[in-house]
Amino acid sequence: QHQLAHFANDTDFNDAELIFVLDDPKLKHEVKVTAHGLYQTFKHPFKLILSEHNLGFAGANNLGAEYASAEMLLLLNSDIIPKKSGWLSHYLSQFDTLDKPGVLGATLIYEDETVQHAGMTLTQDSSYPGLYMNHHPYKGVPLSLCNLPEISPTITTTGACMLMKKALFDEVGGFDVMYVLGDFEDSDLRLKFIH
Repeated sequence: QHQLAHFANDTDFNDAELIFVLDDPKLKHEVKVTAHGLYQTFKHPFKLILSEHNLGFAGANNLGAEYASAEMLLLLNSDIIPKKSGWLSHYLSQFDTLDKPGVLGATLIYEDETVQHAGMTLTQDSSYPGLYMNHHPYKGVPLSLCNLPEISPTITTTGACMLMKKALFDEVGGFDVMYVLGDFEDSDLRLKFIH
């Protein structure tokens, strides 16, 4: 509801193809009623994909991507709310300036203006010898203290907000649905683009 309210008020989304995926069958009726009301309120077109099974993060994103027809694919979690209008065209312009970016992530900010995400690194964790874990540099640090560049390379980025060419997403087969414990599908996808 909050996302659609922002998108409908942003001219960047006039020609964007919006796809929402619900993979919790227990909420099917509630979401259908809500979707109808949202369309009546905002008159902004969107697709609603209803899965008969809970597919998890990877499966839900893959399902949404199957219905996408645009050249560019922006994966965005439902709790990501833009701070201002015009961000999508800026994001797409940034992507176009890069040489084979694979995926372009975004700096995500908590409500208190601290960093939630500004790229990820892979680090070894003594609790899991031989395995690499996702590490979020700057997490919890006030954005005003970070001095982050406009664009910087990173080994991987969060799946909460990632922009890529749909053809590349399709080429690598999307997210791997075999992760039982979440939090690694996004890193795995990004590493597929390197190889």
